[in-house]
Amino acid sequence: MAKAQEIKKYWTTVLATPEFNNAEIGEVTYSDVKTLPGRVLKTNLYLLINDSRKQNSEIAFKITSSDGKISKTEIYGYKILNAYIKKVMRSGRDKVDDSFICETKDKIKIKAKPFFITKNKTNKLILSKLRLSARKNFAEYARQNEFNKIIKDLVTNFIQKELKMELKKIYPLNLFEIRELYREREPVKA
Repeated sequence: MAKAQEIKKYWTTVLATPEFNNAEIGEVTYSDVKTLPGRVLKTNLYLLINDSRKQNSEIAFKITSSDGKISKTEIYGYKILNAYIKKVMRSGRDKVDDSFICETKDKIKIKAKPFFITKNKTNKLILSKLRLSARKNFAEYARQNEFNKIIKDLVTNFIQKELKMELKKIYPLNLFEIRELYREREPVKA
């Protein structure tokens, strides 16, 4: 029998973006440097900004370039863990989820998935008004800002506070969060 050829594996250090002070987010193996760009790494937000209130969020970085020893990234997305969503949900309240695509100021298509919890049970007409208002306001905000600024505002809870204040004019809310926000995948070229 022929022996299988051994493939040599190397390690590269992956760094976060300048918004997170180029912090080290991990190491990955590779056999060819050309295979590194496009890989996505997820890390808990608490480890990057050292804020225990953000331990329920994770942020994804996509490797853009590598010299073999150090890999540079760009922000790919933001997500709240499902365990947190289950923890904040209570009976006697309504939870509304939505998902839509919008475009940022720097022409990046993003998919946003907001969710919010009302103070009490309410009718479907009010829930629909809340959902449409959240969609309209977030899309307008995204049109006026670049992707990295949107992520930074998500991390600092700026967007959540602003949209919650706007939606409270329709009906009182217990919580407003962006459950997921990430870049839309580019279509595969044939």
